[in-house]
Amino acid sequence: MDCPQLPWMINFHSNKDGTILNQQYDSAFATDYVEHLCKLHLDSEAIRFSFRYRLRRAFIIICSIGPNITGDALENMLQSGMSIAVIKLAHCTLDQARELVLTVRKAVMNFSMKEGRVHSLGIGIDIKGPEIRVGKLKQGEPSEVELIEDMIYVNLKDTKTVMPGDKIHISNTNNGKISLSAQKIVGSIIRCLIENTGKFSEQAGVSVETALTIPLLSEEDKEAIEFCAQEKVSFIFIPYAEQADTITEIRRILGKQGKATMIISKIESTAGVYNIDNLIAVSDGILISRVALAAELTPEKVIIVQKMITGKCIKNGVPSILAPSVLHSMSTNSAPTNAEIADITSSITDGVDCFMLSRETTVGLHPIEAIKTLDKLCRTAEPLMFHSQMFHDLTQTVSPVEPLYAISISAVEAALKCNAAAIVVTTVTGRSAKLLARFRPRCPIIAITRYAHISRMLTMWRAIDPVHYIRRPESQWCKDLEKRVQFGLTHGKKCGYIKAGDALVIVMGSKMGTGFTNALKIVYASEYDTYG
Repeated sequence: MDCPQLPWMINFHSNKDGTILNQQYDSAFATDYVEHLCKLHLDSEAIRFSFRYRLRRAFIIICSIGPNITGDALENMLQSGMSIAVIKLAHCTLDQARELVLTVRKAVMNFSMKEGRVHSLGIGIDIKGPEIRVGKLKQGEPSEVELIEDMIYVNLKDTKTVMPGDKIHISNTNNGKISLSAQKIVGSIIRCLIENTGKFSEQAGVSVETALTIPLLSEEDKEAIEFCAQEKVSFIFIPYAEQADTITEIRRILGKQGKATMIISKIESTAGVYNIDNLIAVSDGILISRVALAAELTPEKVIIVQKMITGKCIKNGVPSILAPSVLHSMSTNSAPTNAEIADITSSITDGVDCFMLSRETTVGLHPIEAIKTLDKLCRTAEPLMFHSQMFHDLTQTVSPVEPLYAISISAVEAALKCNAAAIVVTTVTGRSAKLLARFRPRCPIIAITRYAHISRMLTMWRAIDPVHYIRRPESQWCKDLEKRVQFGLTHGKKCGYIKAGDALVIVMGSKMGTGFTNALKIVYASEYDTYG
């Protein structure tokens, strides 16, 4: 006689006869990588998928937004899976950026009211930095022109350091580069020989293969950094980050007012690549700008750099971002190319945390389709990671470790072994949640916090579903803790990734005033909203 399905018996299978496990679970715990590949199954369901299930995705989707975006468009982007919105100061003034921040916050508020809960969206500002760009085009509207024989204007004042024979590259709209060779320099005019033609758009990036005397932080950049602190944005993106001292100076300018602003270093030059260890040590995240790097490196070298930086970020627990041109073809087409699908899947299995859409969501014809496509690709590719091997590699550290590390490692291991539906953690500073994410669990991390800025900051960390808890504190600490945890469980049920009978790993403080998360337990989700 077969035993009936009891509440605590989790359904691991994709088919009725129980031969195929969900989420490629069979391959996740293979003995080696080859066996892991062999055990992948076509019919294994990736994750429980529904339209309200967007927060189950472990990977982060960052979207650039233009100055003309509307609140309705932003709400559609939120509904489709956008995690972070980024405003590029290269394309707008500070006043326009201020209006954009307000527009984004209003859209998030409206979206939260429709959802019936506080939705956390990170806002980032991408400052100009020491970059060179093409000026405005004659048409006055963003458009594409073909570079043949004409004069173009760039914001490079120091032409004296450019010598005949130096290579100059302009970012191509087709994800390549236009190459020029300097022939003669007269005053502020550089006469060039066009070696590789192509089309470029307004504000296209320009790189010169020589050391230019451009300040790493201009007065305009410092003003932008102060703006980030005043507006309390979650992230600030630093173009052409090359020296750790620059990041330290930015932290000084942010000061106490901008203490909650995370600094993301954009690796766009070989100097940044060679100094990557120092940059990771002082940054909160690393963005790998493949198009900018392609101006100085060959395509095969860019792939090496991407994999190397991704590995270093994984090892140090720092989020890695892949940009731009993730779905470049979807700027004009409604579907991605096979090469883009393979690129995204490969990057996910390598361990990249975030993908950034730039042209796709600013000037692209199909911004919502691009977000939905990337969302679906991430969900499908996520179970392909060899999680057990990744966890084993990450936990081969020298003992003893800090107690919070030990708790985090134990929680992730417990979640892997019992196929937990989620890890639920209460956090004040966000550190506990980030440490759990560092060890890459297969399930989402529900991070419950009372602080809005912490909730928004956690939107960049892989697998974290930040929950902003706004209810009044209870007089009894234990009762208040229980209500916060229950709120997190209810959130998971409403989003669709926790159901009755699912195993859950709870990580929290054992008593008031412990100063750090020091308790772990495994419970089963009930059918009703009752803790435990």
